[in-house]
Amino acid sequence: MIEILAALSIAAAVGMRIALPLLIIGLLYGDNLWADVPILARIPPPILLGILVSWSLVELFVSKGRLGQRTLQMVQLCCSPFVGAIAGVTVARSTDIAGGSLWLLGLVCGLLALVLQLVQVGWFFRLRGLPCG
Repeated sequence: MIEILAALSIAAAVGMRIALPLLIIGLLYGDNLWADVPILARIPPPILLGILVSWSLVELFVSKGRLGQRTLQMVQLCCSPFVGAIAGVTVARSTDIAGGSLWLLGLVCGLLALVLQLVQVGWFFRLRGLPCG
């Protein structure tokens, strides 16, 4: 049960930010970085590391302005279901859960990431900006 919650929590993290959870997954793997991540294993690790660090910085700095937030949210809205599914399947593979139903867990994780991203976009448009804690 803890493993399923871990997969869902990484999908929730992807619903807020896209690159940072994937960067953390890669760094937690140690020497083989993204070797067990379904799609990202095909990209050379130095290039992938550069892309994820760059996108994390873009998410951090571009989100300061209103136009940057809108642009970033549209990109995140399109990418979050796919990245959530990838992250959920990766956590499921590393903890040896879900057996043959990895695709179902990936689907659920992708939908959770999409729903959280939709909530974030809804807050932005309803409240004319994200609520500051």
